[in-house]
Amino acid sequence: MMRTYDVIVLGAGHAGCEAALAASRLGASTALLTLNLDEIGRLPCNPSIGGPGKSQLVREIDALGGQMARITDASMIHVRRLNTSKGAAMQVWRAQVDRLLYKAAWKRTLESSSHLALIEGMVDRLLVDDRRLVGVVLREGVELRARAVVLAAGTFLNGRILLGRTAYAAGRSGEPPSVALATSLRELGFDLQRLKTGTPPRVHRDSLEVFGLERQDTSDEPMAFSFWDAPRVLSKRHPVFVTHTNEATHRIIEDHLQESSNYNGLIAGVGSRHCPSLETKIVKFPDRTSHKVFLEPEGIDSAEIYLQGVYTALSPAVQQQVVHSIRGLEKAHILRYGHNIEYDFVDPIHLRPTLETRAVSGLYFAGQINGTTGYEEAAAQGLMAGINAARAIHGEEEVILSRGEAFIGVLIDDLVTKGVTEP
Repeated sequence: MMRTYDVIVLGAGHAGCEAALAASRLGASTALLTLNLDEIGRLPCNPSIGGPGKSQLVREIDALGGQMARITDASMIHVRRLNTSKGAAMQVWRAQVDRLLYKAAWKRTLESSSHLALIEGMVDRLLVDDRRLVGVVLREGVELRARAVVLAAGTFLNGRILLGRTAYAAGRSGEPPSVALATSLRELGFDLQRLKTGTPPRVHRDSLEVFGLERQDTSDEPMAFSFWDAPRVLSKRHPVFVTHTNEATHRIIEDHLQESSNYNGLIAGVGSRHCPSLETKIVKFPDRTSHKVFLEPEGIDSAEIYLQGVYTALSPAVQQQVVHSIRGLEKAHILRYGHNIEYDFVDPIHLRPTLETRAVSGLYFAGQINGTTGYEEAAAQGLMAGINAARAIHGEEEVILSRGEAFIGVLIDDLVTKGVTEP
């Protein structure tokens, strides 16, 4: 018998998890589809939540009944208040979370939620009847019917990983891209364009020499992101260390720019100005003699250290030279090389303020398909898309936050009225 749901959510990243949870909590029978049930809530880039602008989004998601703040509180191993030299309005929180604990907390939450079914599978096609979404077809030929679909595909739509002169198809590291679904969107008349994002190398903790580096311990102040969780002080066993690039680092990059897919013509997508690659920093700010690098722990039981600030698409051989030129990293063993990922998105100017597409009724977009980047921005969109999909099915009034009410309101209003040319 064909299975039917009120809402189907495609993708179990930050947008998809919040969308599925919101719709199911509002009483809509919901299915969350993902390529791999073991990768629900995965943090594919930095192991952190919050920061300037972002911590406010997390708090708003929490106030609206979302889960990101509580998942963060359950999995954080280091948290600090930033911008403490400024007034209260400028101060923000940023937490380092344990990647495995974060994923596990999301999976437990979703598995125990009423009205929510988790399904492992890849969606190849959207079913539309008279410009209204009616269901999806999986790669395996399984057809699922729905009254609404939230598409939260992240970087999977025609995803491609690039580093140096190498490129290969991937939705993200270790996972296949979604090619047929991108084709289905084009056949429905959506204009897909290309963006890119990047991630830095990860190194082994025991290969670092941190003596003499600036140490940033977790806060002595009890903290919690969620309004519903008791603030607490974390153990100081998982510090962040700070080092810097130097003139030798910059010379290596300048001498090998053509070994970066950012500069050798391999990439067509546009990247973010606000989170540039290390190569781009060196090119655009030639007078700077150094840039900060943060050595961030990835988890309690993980030896991996995330090199925040070393976003790069250089070849592996050059990445090795760059990393070893930095103080404290002279003997660092690279566990994972940095890379870029290029993917399809749809300009969100064609969305309604509810995040429903104007072209197909009942189809909602959330997260990186809308051209945004960042876990928090994706989660905020997923939450609002899930809320509005469920309310539309129940014949209830849509929820649209104004620019004067919430950062989420500003985010979505900018997306649907101004569109996107970069992530």
